[in-house]
Amino acid sequence: MKLSSLGWSDFFESQIDDRDPGLTPGRVVFRHGHHLTVLHAGGEAAALIPTSLAGQGIDAVAVGDWVLADHTSDPPIVRWVLARRSALRRKAAGRSSDGQVLATNVDLVLVVTGLDGDFSPRRIERLVTLAWEGNATPVVVLNKADLCPDLPARVREA
Repeated sequence: MKLSSLGWSDFFESQIDDRDPGLTPGRVVFRHGHHLTVLHAGGEAAALIPTSLAGQGIDAVAVGDWVLADHTSDPPIVRWVLARRSALRRKAAGRSSDGQVLATNVDLVLVVTGLDGDFSPRRIERLVTLAWEGNATPVVVLNKADLCPDLPARVREA
């Protein structure tokens, strides 16, 4: 598997110059507690992330993060988390001032909404803002046009 097909770029490559050459870069595609699923040049691996690197709130390791892992361990252990190019964040539920990272290192965000009874211009605005603030490009996709009684008006609203 080529890392470039997963989004690897010079931005990430430049961060590993001083790191241990025995570590393998990979992209987090799933996280459950300290257990990660990471895609790397050799395929897919279940990896562990130490408490010292796991982070909390907006600093928590999230889907999309690039990590450097030691694959001589079984399971592999994450040793570094690379800096992010972008991060989609939302305010945490409740009264907490911490945010929640939804995804990282995202270039494009598709905001998909139906033109049926679920249509909400305010939601579109919130999600487009979330994308821009996360350093990603939003694209609004309007679907269910066949169920919309006044398509031109809804498109103008969006």
